[in-house]
Amino acid sequence: MLVRFTLLSSLTLALLSSAARSQLGAVHVVVEGMDLQAAVDAAQSGDTLLIYPGVYPSGAVIDGKSLTLAAEGSVPPLLLHGVQVANLAASGQVVLSGLQVQGEPWTGAGSGNALSVSNSAGAVRVDRCQFLGRERGHGATLIGALSFAATDSVFRGGNAAVWAPVAPGSGLWSSGSWVALYQSQLRGASGLEPTTIADGQPGADGGVISGGLLHFAESTFRGGDGGSAFGTCMFGGNGGDGLVVQTPSNARAIASTFVRGDGGAGGGCFCTLCVQGNKGTNLVGPVQLLAGPTTELELPRVAREATVVNVTVMTQPGAQGFLLASQQPAHALDAAYNGPLLLKGPFEVRTSTGPIPSGSTTISLTLPSLPAGVQSQTWFVQTIVRAPGGGGAFAGECRPLVIVDDAF
Repeated sequence: MLVRFTLLSSLTLALLSSAARSQLGAVHVVVEGMDLQAAVDAAQSGDTLLIYPGVYPSGAVIDGKSLTLAAEGSVPPLLLHGVQVANLAASGQVVLSGLQVQGEPWTGAGSGNALSVSNSAGAVRVDRCQFLGRERGHGATLIGALSFAATDSVFRGGNAAVWAPVAPGSGLWSSGSWVALYQSQLRGASGLEPTTIADGQPGADGGVISGGLLHFAESTFRGGDGGSAFGTCMFGGNGGDGLVVQTPSNARAIASTFVRGDGGAGGGCFCTLCVQGNKGTNLVGPVQLLAGPTTELELPRVAREATVVNVTVMTQPGAQGFLLASQQPAHALDAAYNGPLLLKGPFEVRTSTGPIPSGSTTISLTLPSLPAGVQSQTWFVQTIVRAPGGGGAFAGECRPLVIVDDAF
């Protein structure tokens, strides 16, 4: 079903009047060969960096600044030194869209992470990104990140090329953070086989959560497999757990999967099973498992002003949806919606999809022209669906839409 919805002139006027309070700014075009960190440092809070395909050795450190880093085109740029976000104020926002990121070089415990967010009350939004820890670094480390949400993204722990007796990196390691994940894959790295007589390296956990507010939908947490042993009667490495939730944490999941890692093979011994590594556990700790419809959104990551974009809503057949778009991110877990509301008013779009008999409907949005002197805006798009037959309401995934001046 195709529904056409055009923003009316009164809404465009409302956009113009609200420009002063929105996260707006200049567009910076970054191409291969440029220093990405220098571009980040030169940008002002509220600016957008359009990053073209290529390899960027510097990565990006974003300290106390609201920025959007969005890939231009379908080929993701590769950032080799990780992305770090720190000290983001409650009114700030950082958007990472369409990036492929490898961890910073390993220098010891706490390093090698592909994404690090710390001491940040503002919103950090990730869409269609891949994060790979380097050596024993995590895919993502969150410490005091009070509004983190990721959609359709991959977080993988890393491992060194040489065996070590400690576990490699997890897909996600989070402490005291508010986290929402949709359609995302989190995997701990598998252990290695040693090259001298020793036990196999253990596999890492898919995710480790300590404290905070957590919501997962259509996401998979997978522990890494243990490494094989080297030498007679040496023990194989234990498999990693799918997800470990340490208390106190408020964790909820809907239509998500938790998969343990297998134990590594032991060294040749009279009792083969005695030295086989133990399998991990699918899920460790308290998680409330919800039942209800999930929602997926398909829309462009980047669009030009005054163009038509199609937003496809996919959910349970027979559900009824409501589509919202706003420039203001939020992170409020409302029990009435069985999930976090990741935006707040004023809204640029508020429209009902009506009943969705087939489970999929497409809404065409005509984007407004940007106000004079404004080169970019970032909208956050989220759906709320009501289960068929008058069931409960469920807040679905939220994606950022980066709107740029048609001169770019």
